[in-house]
This record gives sequence, structure tokens and C-alpha cells, in this order.
Amino acid sequence: MAEARSAAQHFRIRFDEEGGAFRDAVCQFRRNIFRRFYVTRNSIRNNVWPSSPLNLAVAGGVSFILIRQKSYPSLNCLREILLKPSEILPYKDDIPKTLQEIFAACVDSVGFFIVLTQVRQSILKVLLGYKRWLYEPPRNPSLFTRVWGSFLYIYQEYQKALNMSSDFVDKGPGVHLQRILSFRSYFTANWVTDWWERYAYLKNRAPLPINSNYYGLGNIEWTPTTHQSARAAALMYLMMKFKRSIDREEMPPLCIKNIIPICMWQYERMFATYRFPGEDIDTLTHYSSSESKHVVVVCRGLYYKVDLFDSRGNMLTPAALESLICDILRDSERDYESVSEEERHIGALTGQNRTECFRTHLFYLSNGVNKESINIIASSAFMVFLHHESFESLYHATPYVLGAVHKGYHWAEKSLYFHVFPNAYMAMNCEHSWGDAPCSGHAIEYFLKMEQTDGMYDENGHCSNIHAPRRPGQTRPPQRIKWEVNEHLAAKIRGSVEFCEKKFEDLDCELVKFQTFGKGFVKIIKVSPDAFIQMILQLAYFRMHGKAVLTYEATTTRLFAYGRTETVRPLCHESMAFVKAYDDETVSAQEKIRLLRVACKNHVEKFKNCMCGKGFDRHLFALYILSKALAMEHEFLEYALFMPWILSTSQTPTNQILNTPSPNDIEHRHKMSPGGGFGPVADNGYGVSYIFPEDTTIFFHIASKKHCAETSTAKFKETIVRTLHDVQQLCVGESSYLKGLEY
Repeated sequence: MAEARSAAQHFRIRFDEEGGAFRDAVCQFRRNIFRRFYVTRNSIRNNVWPSSPLNLAVAGGVSFILIRQKSYPSLNCLREILLKPSEILPYKDDIPKTLQEIFAACVDSVGFFIVLTQVRQSILKVLLGYKRWLYEPPRNPSLFTRVWGSFLYIYQEYQKALNMSSDFVDKGPGVHLQRILSFRSYFTANWVTDWWERYAYLKNRAPLPINSNYYGLGNIEWTPTTHQSARAAALMYLMMKFKRSIDREEMPPLCIKNIIPICMWQYERMFATYRFPGEDIDTLTHYSSSESKHVVVVCRGLYYKVDLFDSRGNMLTPAALESLICDILRDSERDYESVSEEERHIGALTGQNRTECFRTHLFYLSNGVNKESINIIASSAFMVFLHHESFESLYHATPYVLGAVHKGYHWAEKSLYFHVFPNAYMAMNCEHSWGDAPCSGHAIEYFLKMEQTDGMYDENGHCSNIHAPRRPGQTRPPQRIKWEVNEHLAAKIRGSVEFCEKKFEDLDCELVKFQTFGKGFVKIIKVSPDAFIQMILQLAYFRMHGKAVLTYEATTTRLFAYGRTETVRPLCHESMAFVKAYDDETVSAQEKIRLLRVACKNHVEKFKNCMCGKGFDRHLFALYILSKALAMEHEFLEYALFMPWILSTSQTPTNQILNTPSPNDIEHRHKMSPGGGFGPVADNGYGVSYIFPEDTTIFFHIASKKHCAETSTAKFKETIVRTLHDVQQLCVGESSYLKGLEY
């Protein structure tokens, strides 16, 4: 029934002012035929890659030529072999000789094509299974790695990561569980990702804002225009282009060192995805491209559906979208006072704990007008919030982008939610279960690059009419989304606003720009920039609190099919040796530098191990899920998995878009993005995100809870900055010693 209902929706007949049902039905039928054709074509291409249908045609032609030739007696033996398939034809004597030869050539070419595809795919699996390059110096790899890289370079367009994850073998407790987990790995593309999504995200009952959702920021000190409407229109246009490249499978895979491809599966659900609340577990729903041709724009608490395509199916130009945004700004300013405060803050309902969200959705949002409105929001490509209150800069707006649900600033259950401020600065808030921050960061990088290089704005800062279609259709005006708010729902909204406001007031979040040095200096002392910052955080926390704590750093496992993240644990014997020695006056400066380098080297090794599937946190998590399912609980799994992450950290990746203007150039330095951040995992901990946008700057996003007497974002920030300066002075004082060291 679900498939039948879905099929019926594809051919729903609609009436408009320009024509009747027949023309609409014909257009819809034509679009579906073309869509199904391209989906089928792409599916065939992907399944036979790296071979192509052209290989099949060439094989057929060569086979037919070899069968037909009679000039070279030495090839007669091969000709007889190629003609073998024609012997299976019934009534062979009645079939002309030429048709027999054509049939034999077709069978031969298909067989050769299947064997060729399997061999080439097997070779790719072997090539991509080699990970030794991670452990070698990037500037002086071994001869074997160079040869391997040369072979792999041929296949740099490869769009699929390995389908099977490595079989982890552990001699510790839970041997029986390990055998079952190993068995599962042979029958799933990734043995942990679906469990991670289900139990770490969808089954978690904590509120989404601050606890799960994360944020990203656009240009921190520069905007290409001062018009809010123009920036919002450019954002909508470019994000829809980005989405279309994903839907059409035209986006090239990201490649490490421009050679090794990583899995792009997470991108499929970046847009048009909604997290519906459930009583015990939420449901993540992704809508097809035919259902998500619109966005939802929010202004002054009023919600509008904006179609991004005209009546002929053409994507609206940025100029046309800016006109629609201006209409929304005028309409919301005129009508917002006529709408109750509770209705304007209805988004706060998505900020409650998930079970409470489910009950509210079940009783108040699952029928009538409210259900239709929820469906419009859920199926939208993304949401855009037009702020009417200005912030002096994004430094001051950061806490609001992360957690101000009570003001109607978010719809926490939507996969992507963009913010555009009156001064044209932009930011985004992301629901976390569909994918991880590097994917949404990739989208932001794409937007920031294209609006600078694609002629998006005219000399007055308004959107230009680029990429206008030859035969434009009628532009549909924005449609106001209505809500039915009775007394009971209004009380629920007020309670949600109060709940979310308390959570927001407890948030202590700050964006820090450190410009004394950046990764350029870190490379001079010949250590990894990421490892260096991790050791700085360890030393800063120890200085402030007098103890070391369990620390979480996320790394990607997208070298594997459907990979998401693994945990790197920066706290270790090597890091503690450096931390304890640093403020010890009896330890020499050179010994401190040596300990820093040893700790950084150890961290890099662990980071690479996790990327290669040798981490143990997700492994323990999968064993724990199995132990619960099979009633084979073990205290070791409880102990290992439920220690609190007091310090939760992550580095925001950069340069995911090729040919992006470099922030290292003086003319582009003020256009850099500071990345994004997230809330603390533990109430008595910190959430720290950092980014190296260019060689002389480091941004830190630091968050904690105000109610905890042990933590203070301001003090931790000051300690981090002081520690950075101290380590810099130490290294500068021993510059002659550093020159003799290897990277």
C-alpha cells in the first residue's frame, strides 16, 4: 500500500490559472518519464563502474570483426571459440549465418563485459584497501606507495568507498558477541552505521538544541552584499543547485590528496530530510526531489512556502527569488501583530525532550491544517530564517544560532536551517542524525565560493538575473503556512518557550579569534596542527582544573562505505607526560619540546588508525548493542561506554572545494569563515571546536553550562590563549634546536 500511495502521488493532478488538468497531467507524466530514465541510467552506470556501456559496445564490435574475418588462418581457433554461443540457438540451420554471428558476438561481448567489470572492481578494492600511505611522510613516500598511487590515480573518479568494513578481531571479553558481529559484517555494507544512527541519535530522548544539533557560520567579517533579501535569495539559489548536483549524482567525490575517494553517502539526506519525533525512537524521513521543490522561509514568526521552480519547471533566478523575499519581508512586517505570540513561537515545540515532542505532535500536529503545515516543512529542501533583529557581528550571534529555539529562531527537527541577518550575515543550524558536520560544511564552502565567483550580485548589491531560462514560466507567489492554535496547544507552546529559554540562558558559548599565530607556525615546529591543538587543550584544562579528563575527538571513517565517525582519545600516557612536565621548572625546554612532539606523533598515529577502522569505541558500542539484544550484558561494556566525555572536541575541515580563493591571500583574508561549533556533551564539561582557516589564524568555539560551578567558558578561553602564547615562546626560544628535527 505504501508503494501504491507513493506512485499515486507522482501523478497527482493539479489545477492552475493558466490551464486545465490535461496539460498538467501530460507535463507531470513527461517529467516522471525523464526522471525515471535518468535514475535508471545513473543506477546502471554506477553498478558497472569503472566499466561503461561503451566498453560493451567496443567488445561487441571487436567480437563481430574477429568472427567475420577469414584472412588470418592463425585466428581461426579464436574464431571457432567466439562462435560457440551460436550453437545454442534453436533451429540453427534455418537462421542466416550473419544473424548467428551477430548473436554470438553479443553473447561474447556481454560475458567479456561482466568479467572485465568484476576484475576492475576487484582491483579497485585491493588498491583502496592499502592504507600504509597514512603512516609514511607525506613528502617522502615509499616507492611502493608511489607505484600504488600511480595505479590509483587512474581511478580517481571512483565514486564508491569499500562496501565491506574491516573484520575487527579482539581477544578481550565478549568472544561470542565478537563472532556474531564479525558474521554481521559479511552481510551489511557497514556493521555499525545503522546502529549508531538508531541508538546514538534517534533513540536519544534529550532535546535536540544544544545537546545534538550543531551550527556553522558564514563569513565572519565581510559580506558580499548588505541586503538581507539578496543574501537570502543567493543562498536559496546556490543551495538548490548544490542539492540538484546530489540528486543527479553529478557531484564528484571528495578525495584525500586528490586521489583517494571517500564515501559520499551522507550527502543523500542532507536536504529534504526531517526527524519526526517518536515515543521511544524518532524516525528520519527523506523526501524525493519531486516532493522537495520548495523551501520554507520564516520571518517574524510567520512561515511561508516558497516554490523554487516556475510553472515550466525552471529553477527561479536569484533576482526572482530576491523579489519573493522582499514580498515576505513586507508581508510579515504588516501582518505579524495579527498573529498570536504563541503561533509565532510554535517552533519552540521542537526544542522539548523527544518524548514530549512526540506527544505534542500526536495530539496537536498530526491532523487537519497543522498536519498539512508540518508536511510542507518536512518535505521542504531546507528552511531559511530571516532575522529582524540585528547583531553587531556573528561573534554575538553565535549562542542564538546554536540554541535560541524559544525565540522561534529554529525548527530543530529540520536537517538544514539557515539564518540570514538584516546586515546580510548568514549562519546555519543542523540536525545531527542524518550526517556529520563536514558534509554541511562542504555546502557552506560551496555557497561562500560561488557567490564570490559566479556573478551573483550586481554593483548595487542586489541579485543579478544570471542563468535565466529561455522560456520562463509563471512564478508562484509565497504561500503563508497556517496553524490552528487552540488553548491547549497555546499552553504547550508557552511551556516549551519557558523550557527552551531556561536551557538557552544556561548556555555559555563564545567564539574566539586567535591571531598571534596559526598552522603556519605549528608546521615550523614540525608537528601536526590538529595534534598540537589537542595537546594545548589538554594542558589548558590541566592548568585550569588541576586534573586530566576523558577527551573525545571525532574523526571520519568515510574511507569505508557508509562510514561516519570514530572516536580518537587524546588523553594518553604521552599527552600526560607532556602536560605534567610543561610547568615543571626542573624539566628543560628541549625536553618539553621533545615530549610535545612525542605526544603529537602518538596522537597522529591514533588518528590514522581510527580512519583505517582500527578504533575501538564504535566496536565497543556495537558489542554493547548486541549484548543488550541477546541478554548477554557485561559490566566491562557498561564501564567502557558510559564514562562521561568532559572535554568534547572536533576540528572543522576546510578546503573541501577545489579552486576556492585562498584566505592566505591578503585580499581574501577578511572573507574567511570561522567554521562552527556545538554544545558540551556533559553538564560539567566543554564543547570545543576549532578551525585553521589560514596560516595565521585559529578560531575556537567554546561552550559550557553556566549552572556548573566547575566550568567557565571565559576562563577556559583565557587559559587556552595563555597556553598558546606560552608554548609559542618556548618553541621560539629553542628555534635552533627545532631546525635539526624531522617532521
